Amino acid sequence: MELPSVKPVGAPARATLPLMGVRGVTVEYPGVRALDNVTVDFMAGEIHAIVGENGAGKSTLMKVLSGALTPNAGELLRNGELTTLRGPRAAIRAGISMVHQELNLVATLSVAENVLLGREPTFLAGIAVDRSQQRERARALLAMLGAEMDLDRAVSELSIADCQYVEIAKCLASEAQVLILDEPTAVLGEHEASKLLQLLRRLRDEGRAV
Repeated sequence: MELPSVKPVGAPARATLPLMGVRGVTVEYPGVRALDNVTVDFMAGEIHAIVGENGAGKSTLMKVLSGALTPNAGELLRNGELTTLRGPRAAIRAGISMVHQELNLVATLSVAENVLLGREPTFLAGIAVDRSQQRERARALLAMLGAEMDLDRAVSELSIADCQYVEIAKCLASEAQVLILDEPTAVLGEHEASKLLQLLRRLRDEGRAV
């Protein structure tokens, strides 16, 4: 099964080598072949849509790309070079981040705290979090997305659309160049979905693979 990559009209080509690619990837479970010899490239400056009916292997492919699942066969490439992703943390270090359908935010923490969770700026030899710098970095990352919100507000009080902005800002904080989104418009209204698609086009134009 070879999954399609879809390039919107007018999307600029930014590189000759894919930011991320898979070659002949196969994933098998007992009695089921979820992916069968899949080959697909994800280029810089492009938005790709993986489509298919339930059970086609879309979620399995995303797990492979995000380091959550090791394929039974095949190769992964990052910037044209063979790579092995030994877990999601390794994928993040390689510049690959995923926004799950069930967002991975801490409801009781603020917007700023969630954006820089695990990457907090510190002082006093790393003993204390620099709250002022944390807020400034979070504000700058959200501004890159065209999003303005109260940085001190708990994410439990945000709309689903704003939570997605916070999640994507987290990905940018990790310097992600490959951004994987799992059905990002599924729970959004028409207006919110349109704003999200505009954001994804902006990330595409900055040279990321989406």
